[in-house]
Amino acid sequence: MPWIGKEGKFNDNTYLFDSFQCDAELSMAYYILEGTKKRALIDTSGPIEAERFVKRIKKLDLIPDILILTHSHWDHAGGTTVFQKEFPNIEVFAAKPAIESLKNNSKYNESFSEIITDLEPVNNITPVKEGDIIDLGGMELLIYETPGHTNCSISILDQKNMILYIGDALGNLWEHFVAFPPIMPPEFSQEKLLSTFEKVKKIDYSVIGCAHFGLLTEEVAKIFPNHTKLCYIFWRDFFISSFEKNNTTENVVDNFIDKLHELNIYDPGGKITFKILGGWVIKGLKSAGLI
Repeated sequence: MPWIGKEGKFNDNTYLFDSFQCDAELSMAYYILEGTKKRALIDTSGPIEAERFVKRIKKLDLIPDILILTHSHWDHAGGTTVFQKEFPNIEVFAAKPAIESLKNNSKYNESFSEIITDLEPVNNITPVKEGDIIDLGGMELLIYETPGHTNCSISILDQKNMILYIGDALGNLWEHFVAFPPIMPPEFSQEKLLSTFEKVKKIDYSVIGCAHFGLLTEEVAKIFPNHTKLCYIFWRDFFISSFEKNNTTENVVDNFIDKLHELNIYDPGGKITFKILGGWVIKGLKSAGLI
């Protein structure tokens, strides 16, 4: 499959790094985009990962001027205050709805307490909206609002290299072309997600930058919105049907893990297990009123 997952510089302007989120390899990507005037980092991973990465980019002399948050979930924005403390001049960009959720960071992310608690409030955010451009110098980043996964989800198009960084807006690609659905609490919206699938299809891009994990190229990138939509519908119906039959989170999660094994997908390790992920999907479906 046309997939770039190797750390390092993959074009003249862009770097990919692994955050080793929750100590798991290929679990969360850091992207650094380098223009002639400014350098941007997309997402922070969690606080522990951010502390490690700060040390790394200092050694590599890749200190960012700009931080762009694709949304407010802990695994994308949880390390924001780490970067703000280490680099006081860094400018943080996020969608307007993210400003309030990040001020109340721990409350917003309380559904993920199995992994993270006591996140620091994030302030001093520059809001961005659909059509805004962040100019890095010879490299313009165009903002798209792509809600559904969260109300504050945005995607970022590097117009020079035609790379669309989507955060978790469409879901995430696992082994064997199985896509994990972007169903997460506390703001999941099916109506907004279905609209986002259609919106991304119309964007002129060549490469998809996934948060979890790496870059998709060629035909795989182009069919990604359609594929992830079909996978979303499959998993939505699977969870709803399982919940109607069993009506307990434990039983539904067990069914989810069995289904993944049928598809030859096994737990990748680290602290985020399929049991926890399945529980989060159930919380997301409940928050959307689907179960």
